[in-house]
Amino acid sequence: MTEEQLLSDESLRTSVDRLLGEEVRPALGAHAGSITVTSVVDGKITLKMLASCSACYFRRGCAENFVAPAMRSRFGEQVNFAISNAR
Repeated sequence: MTEEQLLSDESLRTSVDRLLGEEVRPALGAHAGSITVTSVVDGKITLKMLASCSACYFRRGCAENFVAPAMRSRFGEQVNFAISNAR
């Protein structure tokens, strides 16, 4: 990995964490849940749902209908991300 890619990944991670803090975590927190960035490697973002969200039956729907639109709205349709435990 080049130094430029590393800086880019760090910057992307900071931006994603800011989005999660401003728009996503407050809503998830209303249901005792949360979400975190677990990694950003070569522009691919991996998120993980935490607390009550990690075992919630609706986590996949929440990921598809709430987290994904927030990510796409901020970073564009081509954003490359996955939620590791949203199955």
